[in-house]
Amino acid sequence: MSDSTKKNSEQNDLIAPEELAELEQKFANLEQQLQAAKEGELRARADYNNLQRRSREEHSQMVKMATKALVEDLLEPLEHLSMTADQLKNSILDMVLTQLWNALREHGLEEIQVIGKPFDLHTMEVVDLVDGVSEQDGVVVKIVKRGYMLNGQVLQHSKVVMGKLT
Repeated sequence: MSDSTKKNSEQNDLIAPEELAELEQKFANLEQQLQAAKEGELRARADYNNLQRRSREEHSQMVKMATKALVEDLLEPLEHLSMTADQLKNSILDMVLTQLWNALREHGLEEIQVIGKPFDLHTMEVVDLVDGVSEQDGVVVKIVKRGYMLNGQVLQHSKVVMGKLT
């Protein structure tokens, strides 16, 4: 008999079969606990990552909502300032209006371009129809009130005059 086989045999002789079964059971339980702990860690890590993602999304959504509320409050004064600038033709007023527009564009505001375009239910509201030449039929010929989008969503529909469809 070799030395290692002899040692194993001696060790097995030292441990009673009941103790060996008990140790094997404890080992199996420890393996199950280790596996459960690993799975728990993976779940906790996934939950933490989901929480971080949701927090970022909620923060982004709150910033967008705050921006939307502010921009909505500024639209009417912006319209009045634009009309005043068109009437006065003042270079300083034009410069201030340009700076204001640039700041609002940085936050996602854009004017909806509608002149010469066919009617779009999602961005326009028709307030009047006019008879015109046939190439203006069904297209916007005049803006009554400008429309705006904020971060790709309609904030205010354009109120337009359209050429009549014949």
